[in-house]
Amino acid sequence: MERNITNPKDYTAEQLRNYDWDVIELPITFDTVAMMEWYNTVVEKHSDNIFHIGKLEFIRPDFKEKAVEFAERHLWGKGEQWTLQWSYQRDGVIPFIYVADPAMYPEIKEPDFSNTSNTNLEIYNFGMYKKLLDTFGDECMKVCRLVRFANETGLKQHTDINPPNFLIRMHFQIQATENAYWWFGENRERSYKVKQGHVYLYNTAVVHAAKNEDDSFWIMVHNNPSDQAVDALLQMDPTHIS
Repeated sequence: MERNITNPKDYTAEQLRNYDWDVIELPITFDTVAMMEWYNTVVEKHSDNIFHIGKLEFIRPDFKEKAVEFAERHLWGKGEQWTLQWSYQRDGVIPFIYVADPAMYPEIKEPDFSNTSNTNLEIYNFGMYKKLLDTFGDECMKVCRLVRFANETGLKQHTDINPPNFLIRMHFQIQATENAYWWFGENRERSYKVKQGHVYLYNTAVVHAAKNEDDSFWIMVHNNPSDQAVDALLQMDPTHIS
């Protein structure tokens, strides 16, 4: 199997449950001008909603020290994100579920939280992002986040999920800089550049890293499609969304 898959129609989600591939560039593009208009509005109206691992006041008490250690070991700088989905229409900063302080976010303790946490937040549900939600549907657009990396910011070598599990992530590249890099492998031996306005699937069970070495922001939306959605994505004909 090729590490960089360019023939997605030859595969199914089940066939991708292995560690023998890194990235798939889907035959899907989108209007980056419209997507940047959405992003700029989010920044203008909701810059106070940004979360990064340095915002310890939102992190559960037993994880604060680990968060500092994690940042030192696993991060270049502090990648910023907006959580685009939650269990109800909450405004403000929303951290990763597994680090959120239950005193501030008591809903995470509710038995059905995992079934409701992909509710689209209406404050972000407009413009080109809404078009993506409507086009790909709920099975695809799960755990949606808007992420940006400033200069010298990114993620050091890591896996998002540990074997024997697998997690395929989908990335919409809103603003891809000339010096934005994905690396795969224990020693970052496999390097991939991304193209603005293109859509990718990443095998996050393989050791990987990402870093922006450009003065401009690297901006993306990423999400976790279900296996059913991955199968549909792999079979898509060339598509431009505008």
